[in-house]
Amino acid sequence: MDFKTNSNQELWTDILISNAITIELAEKGKATSDPIELLIKRLSKNPLWQNGEFPKIELPSTATIEQVASKVFQMISFDQGRVTSYKILQIKKVQISGSLPDRYTTVLVQTNLGEKIVLLKYGGETLGWWSRVYDKE
Repeated sequence: MDFKTNSNQELWTDILISNAITIELAEKGKATSDPIELLIKRLSKNPLWQNGEFPKIELPSTATIEQVASKVFQMISFDQGRVTSYKILQIKKVQISGSLPDRYTTVLVQTNLGEKIVLLKYGGETLGWWSRVYDKE
């Protein structure tokens, strides 16, 4: 009888550990497929990513993310040309380690030039909206 109890306990322990590993692997796989999460991980590794010029988006803090994204695409161009059409797929608040302040809004956008990720942060009346646009990896 003792042997059977130990055997069942070992069996259940093996099943629980196996299921936990499967769930952990599934969660890791899911996280790495999110283009926004991939970008945030990459930026968090290099504190100099914030350096460089950016267009001054003169909209109030009350502007919608859609209004800010629209203004960004009006003001910038890419090697392939300008974004002439786009559709917002996802808006997500993120935190990027190593930057202060570290809270940003990301916008995943399908454009005529492919998928882009727009990174936004309101910098006050003097700076307006800070923005940076990345290609989806």
